Amino acid sequence: MRSQKDHLQFANSVTTRVESNFPKFNTLDENGDLDRLLQATSVTARTAIFYHCSGQYAMRERVIGDDMFYCITRGKAEVHVDRQKYFLSAGQCAHFSRGVRHAAFAVKNAPFDVIAMHYDALVFGGLTLPRPLEFPAIFHWNDKSTFVRTLEEMCRVYALQPAGWKVLLNAITTQFLWNLVDEEIQLQSPQTTLPWRNMERLLPALTLMREQLKTPLTIEQLAAKCHLSPAQFRRVFQDAMGTSPLRYLQQRRLEKACQLLSHGSDTIEAISAQVGYEDASYFSHTFRRVMGLPPGKYRKLNVL
Repeated sequence: MRSQKDHLQFANSVTTRVESNFPKFNTLDENGDLDRLLQATSVTARTAIFYHCSGQYAMRERVIGDDMFYCITRGKAEVHVDRQKYFLSAGQCAHFSRGVRHAAFAVKNAPFDVIAMHYDALVFGGLTLPRPLEFPAIFHWNDKSTFVRTLEEMCRVYALQPAGWKVLLNAITTQFLWNLVDEEIQLQSPQTTLPWRNMERLLPALTLMREQLKTPLTIEQLAAKCHLSPAQFRRVFQDAMGTSPLRYLQQRRLEKACQLLSHGSDTIEAISAQVGYEDASYFSHTFRRVMGLPPGKYRKLNVL
């Protein structure tokens, strides 16, 4: 197989010349950490829907199991993110990170339009991309920006679902996020904010957690997968993920439950079993304690 060097040597022969005078990208990545982070990121689009909201619209405070862009395209909306209040107009976009409480309301009983796009962007199958890159709660774009047009295209693909639409939607979402990082995200201290080195060490455990949500897992099993002692594993995991291994596993199980409640029709008992809780009552209790409301109510209120 030809290497990139071989191709360039062939292309720069007496009969051809490689064009290299392209506009530069904005993102600076002097030590290569950002490249390694993005190369290890897997993007999955969940939904992209264009809503016309009446003046009585209200999204009550909630948390979600994925990440979400909430972009106003007409009118105004009041948005709460982690207890902070914002007023958004056309072109402005809130980002609701998983596990962060948020809400949204019409302003002065006036209708508005909004694009709600749910997605997952997981680094090494574990850490969510918005966390190490510190996505802000609010992005400020004009209503004709490339970002808004791209979100509108996602809605078109999701609504019409042409042949291969899932692959297409994932590709558009990936490009959207990469453009966002290039143009909007500024890294202040990448040496400390990008924990890719420890995450690589944790990859076997993160993979096991992702693939075995139904199975009870112990610290000893997870540590052995990474060839670490239990004490070393706890320390490395806390440094890289910002939480303990068992709390992280619980979070992933509840995130999966949120997705099944939002986008499926399985019973709560069935969902409980799918995410590793043999006792549906204990699952409901845990869900309510962490998410702030019981699973049945979450399903009813999770409109967007």
